[in-house]
Amino acid sequence: MSEVAQDELLAGFIYESIDLLRDLPDQLETYCSNPADGGPLDGVFRSVHTIMGNAGFFGLVQIKKFSHSLENTLDEIRKQTIALDESLTRVLVDGFDLLDAMLDEVQEGALADELAAPQQELLDRIEELTKDSRSGDPLEQVLLLLSELNEEIASADVEFSATWSARIHQIQSELTGEDSPQEDASPAPGDPQDSSENLTPEQWIDTKFQCQGHDITSQVRPLLEWFLTVDKGGYSKSMGQTFLDLLHVLIDGAKENGDSPLQEGLSATFQNGRMIFQSSMDFDHNLAAIL
Repeated sequence: MSEVAQDELLAGFIYESIDLLRDLPDQLETYCSNPADGGPLDGVFRSVHTIMGNAGFFGLVQIKKFSHSLENTLDEIRKQTIALDESLTRVLVDGFDLLDAMLDEVQEGALADELAAPQQELLDRIEELTKDSRSGDPLEQVLLLLSELNEEIASADVEFSATWSARIHQIQSELTGEDSPQEDASPAPGDPQDSSENLTPEQWIDTKFQCQGHDITSQVRPLLEWFLTVDKGGYSKSMGQTFLDLLHVLIDGAKENGDSPLQEGLSATFQNGRMIFQSSMDFDHNLAAIL
């Protein structure tokens, strides 16, 4: 990817992230006024998760570390491991402000890799506010540590990282007694699961996919065909919106089937895709790899 294209993508990431951060305090307030509706909190979590993932792609280590810590706290709130009281809400909003300031530093080319004092102090405040509620559930602490480790391994560009990540996810599922979402999203029984890593794109087209026991093959297959078309050099500008439309159908399917991890991952991909397709750069295999 050319330096100009990289700069344009980075500018798009900053714009999208600042736009996401703008709505987060209101979403938290909406959740606090009606905790029975987890939708607003899920939206906050997805936004921070998207920023974290994109920061990792651009090598923005400080933003990735800080947003990952905020994401873990939000996830604990979602799982009701910790309570979102007024004090924690204020600290999280302060964290969003710090993220906004860090994005400004990226624009100025002044962002360091390590967390600065304000970011570390805020994370220490979160730890102080939440440590008592965490201390009563050792299993939740183990699961949180496994989740953090899994994020690091999954994002590492090393051999067998996907295999290690899948194994950790399996351990988490065994500890919680829940079915693994990764297994639900894999090919259905009877399909060539053991050799899935060796399948060609054409062979993937004939594979069946499930989500929480529901067949989603008809939703996945059009996306696979889209990537096949791009791989064969058949991309045109109008295909960007087609990709987003197809992905939105799959996101709705994941939501309808109650697969939150899949929904969140696809939503992050949707944000990446929208950022790419709204830019003026030429779409190529490097950008397709991001998706």
